Amino acid sequence: MRRSLHSAASLVFSLSIVVTLVIAVSSNAVVQWPENSEPLHINPPGMYAGYLTYGLGSLWMTDSTSGKIWRLNPSTGSVQDSLESTWGGGIAFDGQYLWKALYSAPTIRRIQPSDGSTVAEIPGVGSQQAGLAWDGATLWIADQSTQTIYQLDPNTGAHLNSFDSPGPYPRGLAWWNGYLYNADSHEDSIYQLDPTTGNIV
Repeated sequence: MRRSLHSAASLVFSLSIVVTLVIAVSSNAVVQWPENSEPLHINPPGMYAGYLTYGLGSLWMTDSTSGKIWRLNPSTGSVQDSLESTWGGGIAFDGQYLWKALYSAPTIRRIQPSDGSTVAEIPGVGSQQAGLAWDGATLWIADQSTQTIYQLDPNTGAHLNSFDSPGPYPRGLAWWNGYLYNADSHEDSIYQLDPTTGNIV
């Protein structure tokens, strides 16, 4: 009986050592820092890089001087494609289509990313449409003329919600993990916002 207890204890001890070694080896295998940890710097192809979004494995950038939407490789910055578009305004991706806001007119277009054709058009807001974001179901847009952030129905453009922007010059807008992120170029700040109230988180 004592021998069997002793053998069992030895087996448990041996197994615990093996498990510990496996965990240690696995941890070392998972945590591998890149040899070059320098940040990637991308020189944009246009004269005035405006707004960015990510979709279909690429970065999409608007350029107000050329009136193009550029498709860039996010690892190298190389140009993969370009689409003829309108000047300025925010850009977003909904999983299938690009959305493009016209900066100087209250119009938002849904665009086919393969050829740049307009699939649909909805009314926007204000007269200085800037950042544009997609939350999985609705559009969000920051308008500088009214210093307001709006939530819009993507089918009709109807206002679903709105609140004052946290700063006087709302520009970039993004959605992540249930929150809005708004970059203000006047304040040199990025605000995390509660999308229900507009309160700064």
